[in-house]
Amino acid sequence: MRTTDQMNHAASAMTAILITSFSIVRHRFYEIFLTIHRVLAAIIMTAIWIHVPGKLLSIPTIYLLVACCVWAFLHLLRTCQILYRNFRNWKYSCKVSIESLPDAYQVHAKISRPWKYRAGQYVYVCVPGASYSAFLQSHPYMVAWWYPYDKDRDVVVFIIQRQTGFTQSLQTSISSSQPTELRATVEGPYGKEIHLDEYGTVLLFATGIGIAGQLPYVKQLLENFHNYDAKARRIALFWQVDAEGRPPLTRGEPLLTTTLKNTCNGWDNG
Repeated sequence: MRTTDQMNHAASAMTAILITSFSIVRHRFYEIFLTIHRVLAAIIMTAIWIHVPGKLLSIPTIYLLVACCVWAFLHLLRTCQILYRNFRNWKYSCKVSIESLPDAYQVHAKISRPWKYRAGQYVYVCVPGASYSAFLQSHPYMVAWWYPYDKDRDVVVFIIQRQTGFTQSLQTSISSSQPTELRATVEGPYGKEIHLDEYGTVLLFATGIGIAGQLPYVKQLLENFHNYDAKARRIALFWQVDAEGRPPLTRGEPLLTTTLKNTCNGWDNG
C-alpha cells in the first residue's frame, strides 16, 4: 500500500508538471511555473528513491544518483559563473540604471567582467532592490547594444517591455529626476549567433520589443563590413510597431541613429 501511494504521488506530480507546462501558464505565471516545477521535480525524485530496491548499488538507484549528481554539478557551475560575472576584487560591483520609456524600460548594466559581445546573446537579470520578492526572480533579456564604461568595464543595455510582475516593480525604483542605480545580478551570456556575414543582402524583421534582438545584428554587420569581414552590401530592417507615427515602445529612430553613430565613431577611432 505504501509503495502504491508513493507511485500515485509521483504520477500526480508528473501530471501536474505536464499541465503547468502549457504556454498559457508559462507566459502568464512564469515565476509560479518555475517554483512549482522545482517542487514537483523534488517530489518525483523522492518518490522514486523510496520506491527503488533498498540496495545502494542497484541499477535504478545508480541511475537516480547519476541524475542527482549531474543536476548538482550543473547548479554548481551556474553558481560559480554568477559569482565570477558579478564579483570583482571580492566586491559586488554589478549595478544597473533604469530609464523609463513610454512603453518600456531601458536598463544599462555595468558589467564587472565583460565578455565577447555577439548578436543573438541574452542574459538573465535579477534586480533584488526592485521589490521584496525580486531577489527570487531572474528573467532573460536580449542584449540590445553595449558600450565601454571605463578601461576594464562595459555597459550592456537591455530594452524591457512593461508587463505585470517584475517589470511593474521597476517603476517604483525609478526617480523622476534622474536614473536610479541598483545592485543587480547578471547570469550569462547564453544564446547562439546566426552568422549573416556570408550573405550579400540581409533582411531583418522585428515586431515591437523584438527590435532589441535585431539591433546587435545591424551593429555587427556594419562593423564587419568596415573591417572587410562581411559580404553584406545591403541591410533591410522591417520593424512593425503597434501605433502609427513615432514608435513609442523604444524611441526607435533614436536607437537606430545611435547604433549607426556609435559604429561610425568606432571606425573613426580605429
